[in-house]
Amino acid sequence: ASMPALLSCLSFYFSRIETAGFLSTWIGLQLVAIQRARMGEILKNLLPLDMVDLVLSLHFQQGHESLPVTVFRERRAIVLHLDLKNYTGLTRSLLVRELAQHIDNIFRQFDTLVTDSGAKRLGLFKIDTIGDAYEAAAWLSDSYDGTCTTREEYEALQQRDVDVCRCMNAVGWAMVEEVRKYSNSKGINIECRVGISSGQVLAGMLGKLSPRFHLMGEAVWAAHKLEASAAVNAVQVGEHVQLMLDFMG
Repeated sequence: ASMPALLSCLSFYFSRIETAGFLSTWIGLQLVAIQRARMGEILKNLLPLDMVDLVLSLHFQQGHESLPVTVFRERRAIVLHLDLKNYTGLTRSLLVRELAQHIDNIFRQFDTLVTDSGAKRLGLFKIDTIGDAYEAAAWLSDSYDGTCTTREEYEALQQRDVDVCRCMNAVGWAMVEEVRKYSNSKGINIECRVGISSGQVLAGMLGKLSPRFHLMGEAVWAAHKLEASAAVNAVQVGEHVQLMLDFMG
């Protein structure tokens, strides 16, 4: 064979190799994208959206074979803690299945309140349910430490925090109303108390087996204390939350 013909054959051969390599890389990237999207859909029901992005990024960067990746972030947050009252009494008067169905119905209504368009836009999310308790939270701004470059930026952050606090308070009172309506419609004696506080928290996944997303810190503990001392069928808020509610913005 002539040299030009040989070079032509070699050129064709190597171009096929390059194409195969490109296709292999492209297919690999598409599979990763599909896997990430599927994981993201699952995690959206378990984590706040910003934590989903962080967990997925670390998972794929570090080559973990399975989730979860242990991630902790220190944040400012507003935390709502609700506890249903007369739960113990209902365990004596209702079958376990009946009581579980009632609590499930009530918590589903709470889920709707936390994920409605206004609450979702402001970043409210459900943390957990523990027995007859329900917890939700939202992030507050971390940038009151001089990182704002203009007064307008500072005021925008402040106004967003005010909006978040007002929304969480409205959700708390809406939960109280849902419990009242459900109790009347079903003819069962069930009430609730709600505590809402704000402050520093540590957010992250805890444990290796059946890992759960948790918040820990002053805002969580304060919300529990406020709930415990609140009037029945009422919402009690912490001092900082009250200042945000009273803010004339």
